[in-house]
Amino acid sequence: MKKLTVVLTSIFVIGGTSALAMANSNEGSVNTVDLDSPFETEAEEITEEQKDQNNKKQNSKEQLTKNDAVAIVKERFENAKIDEVELEKEKGKLVYEVEIDYKGEDGDVYVDAVTGEVVKVDSDLKKAENRQSEGKNDNKSSDREQNGEKISSEKAGEIALAHIGEGYIDDIELEKKKGKLIYEVEIEYGNDKEVEVYLDAYTGEVLFTEHD
Repeated sequence: MKKLTVVLTSIFVIGGTSALAMANSNEGSVNTVDLDSPFETEAEEITEEQKDQNNKKQNSKEQLTKNDAVAIVKERFENAKIDEVELEKEKGKLVYEVEIDYKGEDGDVYVDAVTGEVVKVDSDLKKAENRQSEGKNDNKSSDREQNGEKISSEKAGEIALAHIGEGYIDDIELEKKKGKLIYEVEIEYGNDKEVEVYLDAYTGEVLFTEHD
C-alpha cells in the first residue's frame, strides 16, 4: 500500500508540474508581441503616404495656378509681356513671382498664391505705371480742352472739399497758370485755417494745395 501511494503521488506531482509548465508556456506566447513585424511597419508607411497625398490635394485646391497669376498681372499691367513665372515662398507665404516687360521697364510682380492679391511691385514698374496714368490724364485733359468741356465751379468745389475732408468753401476762381486753365478753390477749416486747392479745369484732378 505504501508503494502504491508513493507511485500515485509521484504521478500527480509530475502531471501537475507538466500542466504548470504548459500553462506558463502558453501564457508567454500570448503576451509576446513582435514589435519589428514587417506587416505592421508596412501598414504604418501606407497610412503616412495617404496622409501626405491628402495634404497635397488640399494645398493644390487652395493655390492659384500660374495662369491665374498671369491674368491678375495683365489686368493691372495691360499689354505687359510675360517673361517668366515662378512659385516661391516669401516670409512664409507662397507667392507667384511674375517677371514682366511693361512700357520699356523690366521687373517683378508678386502675387499671393492663395488670395490673388498683388503684394509687391518693383519700383521700375511702378514708375512706368505712373507715367501711363499721367499720360491718360494728359490725353483726357487735352481732349476736353479742345472741346471746351470744363468741369463746373460747383464740381470743382466738391472735389476740393472731398480732398481736404472738412471746412467750407470761401471762394472759387477760374484762372490760367503756366498756360493751363485751373480752378483755385479757397477753403476755410478748423480754427480760422485756410487752404487753397488747385484743380485742372478740364479733368478735375487736384494739382497741388497751398496752406496759409
